[in-house]
Amino acid sequence: MLSVDPNARPGATDLVKEFSANRQKTMAERPQNVQIYQEFQTFSEHTEALSASLTAISLLPTREELLAAIGADPFNFWLWHAHSSLCARDNDLDGAINVCKRATLQKSRGNPSPIMELLNLHAARGEYPMAVQYGLELVRIKPPRFQTALSPSKSPLAASVISDLTSKEASLNL
Repeated sequence: MLSVDPNARPGATDLVKEFSANRQKTMAERPQNVQIYQEFQTFSEHTEALSASLTAISLLPTREELLAAIGADPFNFWLWHAHSSLCARDNDLDGAINVCKRATLQKSRGNPSPIMELLNLHAARGEYPMAVQYGLELVRIKPPRFQTALSPSKSPLAASVISDLTSKEASLNL
């Protein structure tokens, strides 16, 4: 562990010495069964290490899978949030906004989930008057609708999305 005094203003030379000492100590403490391959192109002799089981890997759902799940459980906020997050990751806020707007105009009137996402999406784009407009729309929705939107879902996809979101949130609060 680095031992840099947070109140001190160490120079670059001091930091290089501290990081070098930390690296040497870390390298000395490395367990013997850990192998780091520097030449990634020549791994043919290590194919058994690459054929690990993929059952522990959590794969993100696609937008289409999320939209299908939203169709089956339209009040589930976490499905809407996961869909908007995927769109944001793909730099497609317009796509997320269009999906949410269509839902509010069609069968999901009074559903707070797409409206909450519209508020967040417009705020993320810096369109604060639109975000405030959706916030005011949320005020008119009855509280039981919010309970429905934020309650646990029977959908396995929604349960995995919520699990992934809470585990990421927990890791950020370390």
